[in-house]
Amino acid sequence: MYASSDVCLVPLRRGFTAESVPCKVFTITAAARPLIASVDKDSDTHRFVQEAQCGLWVEPENPKALAEAILALYSDRELRERLGRNGREYVETHYTRQAIARQYAELLEEVVESRIV
Repeated sequence: MYASSDVCLVPLRRGFTAESVPCKVFTITAAARPLIASVDKDSDTHRFVQEAQCGLWVEPENPKALAEAILALYSDRELRERLGRNGREYVETHYTRQAIARQYAELLEEVVESRIV
């Protein structure tokens, strides 16, 4: 479903994404689709979208900003494709099984080293 979309939407009310990223964000980016994140600024989801450069951010519960973001992506195919590619590359780099296993191994090594000293 996500892969057949031109643009995907992640609309959340204020206060719902302070310390989490909805799993559909990963599905959308893995499908190489751009997203519009209507989430709290400086939330984990906002930071993910900014770091991955995979979509546009709009203030939650702001229909005018949401409409402007939709129109911006609707009218710019190149931007849609670039954001989609960016998201796909980001999840391939940071969220594959191998990447997650490597992060866990590094974390465990840090914990072990901190206990030895």
